[in-house]
Amino acid sequence: MKKITLIILFFSLFLQKTHAQKEMSVATGLNNNSIQLNIGYLLLYGTININYERVLKQHLWDKNISSFAKIGIGVFEDFGGGGGYTSAQLGILTGENKHHLEISGGVCLNVPKFGWGDDPIGFPIAANVGWRIQKPGNHFIFRLGAGLPETIYFGFGFSF
Repeated sequence: MKKITLIILFFSLFLQKTHAQKEMSVATGLNNNSIQLNIGYLLLYGTININYERVLKQHLWDKNISSFAKIGIGVFEDFGGGGGYTSAQLGILTGENKHHLEISGGVCLNVPKFGWGDDPIGFPIAANVGWRIQKPGNHFIFRLGAGLPETIYFGFGFSF
């Protein structure tokens, strides 16, 4: 009777350990928050901005699609002057592993006004289409794409 009890106890402990290892190996989702710094340039127009982004929902419609909201503040410089802007956008990320298609759209405001340049940015909308490298469960973000007001941009970020 002792041998049977020990065998059952041994197998129950072994099965629990293998189950726990299986749970640990499953890939985690994207981190919900991120801070990103972007630099954009096209001919005589350049921008620098910083964004805070929050993932709203992952796995929309049981697919590898995540929705996000972001707000950013930046400065621009062109041949006629420069100024500041604020943007707010909603968007989606698609992709399974670390490569994602990023699409977002929203509004762009002519605030804040900085002392050296009070020119309006001239874009009432903010929109981006790009490629993002963000491995699920990892902190590093790399972005590359095109949009308004950033034009052709690249950026780095940290997710948490």
